Amino acid sequence: MKLGFIGCGNMANAIMHGIIANGLVVADQIIGSDPTETGRQRTLQENGIHVTSDNLEVVRQAETVFFTIKPQYYQEMIAEIKDEIREAAMVGEGMTAACPNKNVSEEELTYAVKICDGFGKTEVVSEKLFDVVTAVSGSSPAYIFMLIEAMADAAVLGGMPRQQAYKFSAQSVLGSAKMVLETGKHPGELKDMVTSPAGTTIEAVRVLEERGFRSAVIECIDACAAKSEALRKG
Repeated sequence: MKLGFIGCGNMANAIMHGIIANGLVVADQIIGSDPTETGRQRTLQENGIHVTSDNLEVVRQAETVFFTIKPQYYQEMIAEIKDEIREAAMVGEGMTAACPNKNVSEEELTYAVKICDGFGKTEVVSEKLFDVVTAVSGSSPAYIFMLIEAMADAAVLGGMPRQQAYKFSAQSVLGSAKMVLETGKHPGELKDMVTSPAGTTIEAVRVLEERGFRSAVIECIDACAAKSEALRKG
């Protein structure tokens, strides 16, 4: 097998789908483990890969293994598979902990990035930033969904139909994110560009600042990172 997954939850299935859909690796060359029959059957139906309940089978068969489990299960999983880990076999947060003496080569890193680019955007970060990545990327869709929902609720309060309110709110978030990514401009500069003197937008910004919007976001991400570290270290 070229690829293995320890854990077949939502994240794993999304990654598998992206890899298979983009023709990077065929389903028959992927194996995934999950402790539940429901999880295995779902993965088999959605992605058609080989499934097993045995983590060791994944490590023994796959050339590269993704750790797609929650941080609190890392230590238990690593203890289970550590004696079977081959050089250059791991991809994911647990790699350094599982292979403390392993130096990742440029070739190995390039291969992992190529695979990951098949289903999203890839950045290489140091291990000390893993918990921050979890907070600002892994968990952050929940914050954005809450923002979209709150914006839509306000639109409904103003008389807009619910489904239309969701579309307007979601498109605003999508368009704003694309502007940041595609223009390369600082978010503050982009905010200033749409904030006219004595206009509607600056009035809204004033209220957000008054209610501690920035502070709330900073505090929530900081708390999320701290929780991630606590779960990861057990």
